[in-house]
Amino acid sequence: MRSLTLLGLLLACSSVAAALTVTVDQEVYVVGQTVTITYDNTGGEAIEFRSIPPFTIHRLDGDYEFILGLPGIVVLPAGETMVETWDTGMLPDPAGQYRVVVSGWLQADPDETVSAAADYTLEEPVAAQASTWSAVHRLFR
Repeated sequence: MRSLTLLGLLLACSSVAAALTVTVDQEVYVVGQTVTITYDNTGGEAIEFRSIPPFTIHRLDGDYEFILGLPGIVVLPAGETMVETWDTGMLPDPAGQYRVVVSGWLQADPDETVSAAADYTLEEPVAAQASTWSAVHRLFR
């Protein structure tokens, strides 16, 4: 009987816990393209983010890191989705491997943190083949 009560409590707690997922709309981008970042609260509790926008982007293959966000509070209710965009051509970002990280807290329990991440690759744009020096050089071999 005691184990059934404990199991019931665990199931009740897990059904209201927040579950955060993050996705990007493509796996590979070219510098200058826009990354669409979608985060879903698939749990039963609202999630509170304490920066606007509530994500950071980290370069995985270098020491280059974007820290985004200004102080502010954004709430993602249970079952809701938020969509943000990141313009890779704004700075522009160097080619490489990147990770989008979204971290927040359960609104009902600020000691309970939730986070999720999604990775993408950023590639250099490819110049038109006919106008590159290599293409011109091949014509005169």
